[in-house]
Amino acid sequence: MKKIISLVAVGLVAAAIIPGAAVAGKKGAHQHVEGHIAMQAPPADATDNPNGCYSGVHRRLAVASQMQINGVVGFHFEIDTKTANKKFKLAPVTPGVDIDITFYDGFGTADQATDPAYAPATVGFEERNTEGEAGKVPPGMNMAIVCMKAGQNADFSYAAGAGVK
Repeated sequence: MKKIISLVAVGLVAAAIIPGAAVAGKKGAHQHVEGHIAMQAPPADATDNPNGCYSGVHRRLAVASQMQINGVVGFHFEIDTKTANKKFKLAPVTPGVDIDITFYDGFGTADQATDPAYAPATVGFEERNTEGEAGKVPPGMNMAIVCMKAGQNADFSYAAGAGVK
C-alpha cells in the first residue's frame, strides 16, 4: 500500500510537468492516438512478467488519480469499440524504445486498485523489439495502456481499424 501511495504521489507531481496528448480518431471504424511515456514502470517483484512492461502500475495510478495521470509510466486511452477485431499498429516514434500495449475490459475502482487480488481481464501484446506491436483489437476491451519495457521518453503512435495494414 505504501508503494502505491508513493507511486501516486510521484506520478501526480510528474503529471503536472509532463504533458500527454491523445488525439481522437476519425469517425467510423478508425482510431488514432499519439502519446508520450516518460519512464519505465517498475516491476511489482522479481516474479513479474519478464517479457512485458508492467502496465498495472499505470492502471493503479490512473484509477487513484481519477484518470488524470497520463504519460509518466504508461499512457492510457479508451478503445473505439468499432475497431474490435480490426487490425491495429502501435509504433514507437522515438528510436530504440521497446513499447507494449495491454488492452483492458476496464480499470476497476479505487478500492480494487489497492486490492492485489483484483485483476481485470487483459490481452497483452509484448514482443521484445523496437518495432512496436501489431495485431487485432481484442473484442470486449474498452481501454488500453501503452507502456515501455526498455528506453525512456518515448513518443508513440497507435492506429486501429480502416487503413491499418
